[in-house]
Amino acid sequence: MDPLSLLFWFARAHENGIRRAFIEFIHACTDLAVLAKEAEDPYENIPSHILKEQLLWRTLTYRLMSLNTQGVHHEVLEAQYNLVEAYPSERFEGARIKGLFEQSNVLKAFKKELHQPPNHQAFISSIQIAELHIVYHPDLWQCYQEIKKRLETELQSVEIYNPTNEVHWQESLSNGLPILNSTMGEVWLYHGTSESGLNSILQSGFNPLEYCKYEYMLNYIRRGIGPLGRGTYLTDNFAKSATYVNAMMEDDEIPRHILVCRVLLGTIKVAPRKDRTGYDNTDLCTEGFHPVYGPRQDAYQGSEFDCNEFCIYDGIQIYP
Repeated sequence: MDPLSLLFWFARAHENGIRRAFIEFIHACTDLAVLAKEAEDPYENIPSHILKEQLLWRTLTYRLMSLNTQGVHHEVLEAQYNLVEAYPSERFEGARIKGLFEQSNVLKAFKKELHQPPNHQAFISSIQIAELHIVYHPDLWQCYQEIKKRLETELQSVEIYNPTNEVHWQESLSNGLPILNSTMGEVWLYHGTSESGLNSILQSGFNPLEYCKYEYMLNYIRRGIGPLGRGTYLTDNFAKSATYVNAMMEDDEIPRHILVCRVLLGTIKVAPRKDRTGYDNTDLCTEGFHPVYGPRQDAYQGSEFDCNEFCIYDGIQIYP
């Protein structure tokens, strides 16, 4: 076995455990003979050096995942950027392997992954913006402005002038999203959702109470409401929001929708652990807080969140 293959299976063992990786390895070796007999070989027209580059890229991706868990986010971003520059046509992530093997037609899925642009969240360079729409909803805007004035008065009364100073915003090559008003924590944040969710938001705004009212009946199969409790979840990490667009692998031509929202954060409650599952967050107002904030682990020691997450209990604090 060549060194790159050894590195790859070492990464699999590191991720899933030695026992499971060994079973996968046995199956993979068995499947090689089957692949050789297939009429349509997905690797037939791909030069061997390209396949090796693919394997190297996947191995390095696992290395980046390991770095990310060690709290060196800026190093990961730099390494990812260098990889994209070095391999602009190689978008096959190691984390996609498990999902590919679960497809009904594994050979077709692998061939598609190698030859077509990705439709899953990856690097910004693999995402194409098709259209930009500005949301104009006079009623929602009026409600947003009213709560903005109330929030400003409330914060001034308790002499809070920089409520988001505890937030370590997402570092990025493009300097991230701008803060609109630091004195009341008005910021831009991303929200990924399905097409049906988007239509509901555009018609009547964010209503987490209505959206979550059946969650308690689903606890047995969905394990609660969310890591920060009941509310609307937003983030300053584009890739994170892209994981909630609810599009299947085969839906290449279906556009995904991500909202860039104005959000009034106000006074935040820092919750580094994912232990608020099932909370209805009605305690926030009585404690003097507005949203719950899950800080990214590379900027907050002991945090269980890969990136910044904000849970907004009152949907009026968000304008799509």
